[in-house]
Amino acid sequence: MIEDRDYDLGEVCGPDSRFRLCLIPWGGAWPRAVVTKDKSVVLILGGCSRGGYWKRDVINPANEACEQVLASVRQSAEEIAAKAPVVLTAGVGEHFNQERPARPAYGALLNTLVFMQFFAVYGVRRLIGYGNRLLELYCYAAFVGLETQKEQFLELQPDVLYPCPSSVFSAATLELGGPHLRATNSGHEPTTWSILVALGNFVPRLGGHIILWDLGFVVSFPPGSCILLPTGLIRYSFVKVREGKTRYSVVQFAGSGVTRWLQNGRRTDIDFSANASREQHQAHEARRELAQDALLNAFPLSSELPEDFVRVPFYGPPPQFDE
Repeated sequence: MIEDRDYDLGEVCGPDSRFRLCLIPWGGAWPRAVVTKDKSVVLILGGCSRGGYWKRDVINPANEACEQVLASVRQSAEEIAAKAPVVLTAGVGEHFNQERPARPAYGALLNTLVFMQFFAVYGVRRLIGYGNRLLELYCYAAFVGLETQKEQFLELQPDVLYPCPSSVFSAATLELGGPHLRATNSGHEPTTWSILVALGNFVPRLGGHIILWDLGFVVSFPPGSCILLPTGLIRYSFVKVREGKTRYSVVQFAGSGVTRWLQNGRRTDIDFSANASREQHQAHEARRELAQDALLNAFPLSSELPEDFVRVPFYGPPPQFDE
């Protein structure tokens, strides 16, 4: 059974481990892609800039911004006693049935304000821009689809608060260490990509790896590096870091609520189901199928990636775990 906790590396990798997942060592610089038998790409290890300034001007300021957010969060006594992780999510469209996806609840609005301050830090902006650039380079159809959706949504709701105005993603999550299992049913759009950025102060050879349960892989995830992953389809956890070290991560994702709200003619699923006629339902399903087919093109083929990409074969099926 997959639990909501951090794991020891020896527990998930190796022939004598509990889960027997495959370890993919990765230095975080050179790009790699995980490719299925039909040559579809399901994971892109996008890497990070190899310039000497990256740690000084980007990673270190981003780590300081994470620590400032962590210091500003007030947890309850129960959360502190349970050592609950600090996980903040902000943006629009995370939930299917908001009356208006652009109007977050009070707590989510506070998160959005925290995120706006976080994304104002130069190092964080560089990381976000780098991740969006990777998406544009390697998954161009997905980038254009998200950019078009953002333009349509902002035209209809000009008062919207995106966590990062320069990003094509409508929502973001900041994971400030501690155990965290990202399930596949928490509002991430399943037909496109998300961007994960690793931050913190840890030795990537000894911890901080990302565990991709539905692929059967454990991947080294050094601070400052980016991974492109369909988080609406694939669950992930992390390997523990050593005592005294820290691990943070930033996840940019497309909220399913935005897609559904636009497909429903600016209505929630509940409102559309209750009030639409049979003809409207039929036309809606036809449009949704066309939209889904178009969005599936967001997942590139191996032949569409640069030749210098290292291809890691994924033959599946992945290990089966008790839920």
